Amino acid sequence: MEKLIEVSDQVVPIDFVLGTKCRATVRLRSLSATASIAFKVQTSSPHKFLVNPPTGLIPPLTQTTFQIILKPQPQIPSSFPRSTDDRFLIRTARVGSGHPGTITSWTYDVKLKVVFVGPFLLRHAVNTGDCDAVRSMIKVQRMLLADLSTREAESLYRVANRLDNSGDMVSLLLRARLKVESATRSVPQTGGSSPTSFYGQPRLSCCIHKLSVPITREPIT
Repeated sequence: MEKLIEVSDQVVPIDFVLGTKCRATVRLRSLSATASIAFKVQTSSPHKFLVNPPTGLIPPLTQTTFQIILKPQPQIPSSFPRSTDDRFLIRTARVGSGHPGTITSWTYDVKLKVVFVGPFLLRHAVNTGDCDAVRSMIKVQRMLLADLSTREAESLYRVANRLDNSGDMVSLLLRARLKVESATRSVPQTGGSSPTSFYGQPRLSCCIHKLSVPITREPIT
């Protein structure tokens, strides 16, 4: 089957925010030097997503874009970052002239996966102590932590420090280069050893503090 288009990315990252319309842009490039390429976008979740435009024509060797729009959602995705329920299919065909709606035979398909990312879901994953979700989000969206403001990063760090699995979460965030300005930050250990500072030196005062003050969860401010 002849490849007719090139897609900017076959994984669509959607910066999710609860109760808010979220958008992602997909770029298509025609690989045909002589004929226009018609395309049509389909989704497995039409009740959740809109596509604008859902169909179109790409002149020879040119580019176009379409938007994937997530309707405002009342709850956090059941799985993230990788969505197990949401997929898109781009159908394409060569055309001499006319409108994509008149095409009866589509000759080349491209499948797109969806990942939900962004600071909102990162905060949720940290709040719930879900290291696997945090690790996956950082892998998918490599600039996620770097793009946080200093205030957001400090808030995220404080919440991570109060988790039951604080050692794992704090270590994960700092190794991924969370921007924490506090000079007294510490990394709790997971193997029962004494807490150490970020630079590896023992911190007895930190240990005493953790023994005398109950660890509680609190939302990110």
